[in-house]
Amino acid sequence: MTAIRTLLIATLLVLPGHRLLAERSELPEIARNFASCAGRLTALMHHQWLLAESDAQQTEAWRSTMIDLLDATLPGNARAGREALHYRSAARQAHAALLSRATFNENGRDAGWARRRAEAEIAQCQALMIW
Repeated sequence: MTAIRTLLIATLLVLPGHRLLAERSELPEIARNFASCAGRLTALMHHQWLLAESDAQQTEAWRSTMIDLLDATLPGNARAGREALHYRSAARQAHAALLSRATFNENGRDAGWARRRAEAEIAQCQALMIW
């Protein structure tokens, strides 16, 4: 219960700042989406490496594509680059926590929810890529 409480408190502290950043952002919405997806895919790739899963190479290719899409949509100023890094980092940390919750959780119901949520977020990212 302590881990869940800590995650909830961290989420409540981060969300207001994240919303404020979005309101004052110099990044186009699509760049924010690409940055968040690059972070999620980074977390998934690291998780797959940790567990020696064979899907890690495919995830690495998706991540590379997402970073290329992000780079193509970034405005050419330093502030936009810092904002993109913020979105990537925040999404990577949140997705890593979700993956850990899905994998190492003793509560099967909660682990199932986390696994479905993580899969849904990655599916949203995959839908952004044009094949």
